[in-house]
Amino acid sequence: MAIQDDWSIDYTDRKITYTNGFVGGIPNTKYTVNQWFSWLMDTFDEPGQMDDLIPILAQTPTQYTLQDGWFIDDESIKALFGGSLQTAGWTYAASTGITQLFWTTGSSDPPVAGDIGKNLIVGATTKKGTIVAVDTTRRICWVRNTDVTQFVAGDNVVEDGGATVNFVIEADSGAQQGVRSGESVWANLFSVGVIQSDTELYIAQENEWQGGGTTPVLTKIASWWDSDVDFTASPNGVTAGHIDVLVKVRDAGVWIDDLNLTSQGRLFMYARKGGAVYWHAELNAAVGNFTVAVASTGADGNQDGFARMSTGVWTGTFTVGEVITGSTAGKAIITAAVVDTSIDYVLLDKDQTEFGDVDTITGEDSGATATRITGGPVAINGAVAGGITVTVGHNGTFDVDEDGTVEDYAIVVNCNSLSLQTVYQRLMFLIWRGETGNILPEPGAGFEDGEFYRGMGDAY
Repeated sequence: MAIQDDWSIDYTDRKITYTNGFVGGIPNTKYTVNQWFSWLMDTFDEPGQMDDLIPILAQTPTQYTLQDGWFIDDESIKALFGGSLQTAGWTYAASTGITQLFWTTGSSDPPVAGDIGKNLIVGATTKKGTIVAVDTTRRICWVRNTDVTQFVAGDNVVEDGGATVNFVIEADSGAQQGVRSGESVWANLFSVGVIQSDTELYIAQENEWQGGGTTPVLTKIASWWDSDVDFTASPNGVTAGHIDVLVKVRDAGVWIDDLNLTSQGRLFMYARKGGAVYWHAELNAAVGNFTVAVASTGADGNQDGFARMSTGVWTGTFTVGEVITGSTAGKAIITAAVVDTSIDYVLLDKDQTEFGDVDTITGEDSGATATRITGGPVAINGAVAGGITVTVGHNGTFDVDEDGTVEDYAIVVNCNSLSLQTVYQRLMFLIWRGETGNILPEPGAGFEDGEFYRGMGDAY
């Protein structure tokens, strides 16, 4: 399909929207920001468009500004890659701009996606706007202002001339403000380097609206890509298996990671595939509106898999190291196998979906098949605690080198007299992709999921 078939332009509300849908959270079609820019400019240079405000301006072939108050929603951004985007004209001024309204949990009829395009009003005549986007998870709607008086916390907002929208604007709560207007930035984040095949790169961000207060919580950005998504058309030189995405780092005038003034727009990228060497990087996306992560992973022969399925008789022979898929769900890499009996594996794919009962398991390379027996899987190796304990934030001292001087230790591992390889696999499991056990990574951040662990820093 041509790009004009996948995007719509609303000239009245000045909105540009991706319309070709998603499968598994991944857009069906993707375009570089330069392709998107070229299409918009080709559209707006026609004689019939001369009375319309030009929506976009190019600073470089990979840096662009959505100008004159034109709007794009966060879902549509997912269909773009290979460049950064910032806004101009969203800050409220004299009845124009884009404003976020954060509604209370007790609101009687908060807006939903079907309310986009409806006009809102407070009272009889003032504080007006048109809904241009809705996020029911965050309890936020984006409104194009149409009145000289701005909304404020506590306002009871209703549909102008209708009865399907009725909500109260929340009071400010920590980093989340009830009313916010300002410019937004989507930084271009891409990876290069050498990574193992089928490695799912993931991104974490100190997400102010998840924290519910002054201390944000590091959370994983729900990915709209997987290792099979092809970004090789990117102007950034991205190769197969890597990612090239636009990530919001400034939201309505506020840097999302704005508690640390030296790291505004901070992001973290991780590669933590079982059976491979782990990698992560801290990135400052506020500089130049783009950032590159140089990833480096390799095979890790000290990891033997975290799960075991029982199987029926095999057709053909599975091989260690090959990728297997299930007939209804699941994708994994084999770490060990016993013919006609069992397969040890590490889950892959974007969502780490487990295989279904009585699934037909197929090897991508060998073509071998087997039926997964109902039950399980059984946790093995690092997925089994085995008496190994990890005390994070121990804040203890030990004279481990017996020189008469004690040393400080923030983490204490009780190996329970097990082999170092066994302990190593346990530690790798506690911080692999998808692990939600609590780890304290840095002072002031609170306990966070193991998959985000980077080190203790200066916490102790």
